[in-house]
Amino acid sequence: MNKRLVPIFDSETAAVSGLQALHALHALHAAGDSTLDATGLLAKDAKGVVAPDIAAFKSEITALGAEASQASGAAMTQLQARAAATNKRMDGAMRRARQRVDALRQEADAKAGSLRLQRSQAKGDVKTRVEDRMQHVKSACHVRGARLSHAWNLTNNALTA
Repeated sequence: MNKRLVPIFDSETAAVSGLQALHALHALHAAGDSTLDATGLLAKDAKGVVAPDIAAFKSEITALGAEASQASGAAMTQLQARAAATNKRMDGAMRRARQRVDALRQEADAKAGSLRLQRSQAKGDVKTRVEDRMQHVKSACHVRGARLSHAWNLTNNALTA
């Protein structure tokens, strides 16, 4: 029988703790009739898009590695394969994150170019409004870039820990 458990947590910290508790419970009942086949942690970004969390991948890989170190034979091979598959999913998530950063950078550059062109052709109040808009876009891009840079640093730290 296949059943899924989908808990929802108020914070990332609580979600990671819950994921670790599931792994610990699975380790206690490894010989029983319950099997934890796969885990994942999803979070919504500022736009409401659900994306897998790199820390959750890392946690799952660590748990699978610990479990595999105590297993033998076919069970160990299966756990190693699951860890490799999770590693591949994590690499894909990181690649998509890098692509998103690049896309946001290109979008910002395109907006800046468009606003520079508008400013060069504008006069009076229109020119002032375009300059104000340029300053707003520049500030928003700076804030978004700082957040993405912080997230990228956290990801790198999680991968090297």
